[in-house]
Amino acid sequence: MADKKKVRLIYNIIMTGFVLYAWLIMFFNTEEGMLTARGLINLKFYTTLSNIFAAVVAVIWIIDHLRKKDNPSIALWKLMSAAAVGVTFTVVIGFLGPLYGFGTMYVGSNFFLHLVVPVMAMAEFIIFNERKMSVKDNLFVILPPLVYGTVYVINTLINGVKGNDIYGFLIWGYPIGILIFIVICFAAFMIGLVLLFINSKLINKKGNGLTEKT
Repeated sequence: MADKKKVRLIYNIIMTGFVLYAWLIMFFNTEEGMLTARGLINLKFYTTLSNIFAAVVAVIWIIDHLRKKDNPSIALWKLMSAAAVGVTFTVVIGFLGPLYGFGTMYVGSNFFLHLVVPVMAMAEFIIFNERKMSVKDNLFVILPPLVYGTVYVINTLINGVKGNDIYGFLIWGYPIGILIFIVICFAAFMIGLVLLFINSKLINKKGNGLTEKT
C-alpha cells in the first residue's frame, strides 16, 4: 500500500508538471497550432481550464498525502477532474480533430492538454481510487462543462458570436450550439460512469467499487 501511495505521489507530481509546462508554452508562445492564445487569455479555453482543474486537484491530493491527511472528498474531485479532461479528450477525438485536423490538435502544448494529461487523469482514477462511490456522485461531473457552456453562450449573447465562438459550436445557430453543449454534458456523465465502472472492476476484490450508495 505504501509503495502504491509513493507511485501515485510521483504520478501526480508528473501530471501537475505536464500541465504547468504546457500552460507556460501556451502562455509565452502562440505559434504552435490552433486553439491557443498568448497570456492569460488562454484561460478562455475549456481545455486549459479543465487541465488546470486536474492539476489543482492533483496538488490538493499531494498536499493531503504529505500531511498524511485522509480527505474523503478528494475522490469526488478526482472523478470530476478526470471526467472534465476526459471531455477534452473526447471532443478532440470526435469533433475538433475531424473538423480542424488531428495534426493541429496534438501540436506543442495541445499534445499534453488534449492527450497526455487527460489520459493520465482518467487512468489515475481507474487505477488508484479506492473509495466506494455512487452513481449519484457521478452527477457532479456535469458541473464543469455545464458552467463553462453557460458562460460561453452568455458571452456570445452579450459580446456577439464573432470572435467569441472559439470552438465553432454556434456556426449552425444557437439551438444546435446549445444541443452540442447538452451532448457534451451527457458525454461527461458517461465518461464518469465508465471510469467508475472500470475502477469498480479493478478494486472489486478489495470490496470496493461502484454502488448505489456511498
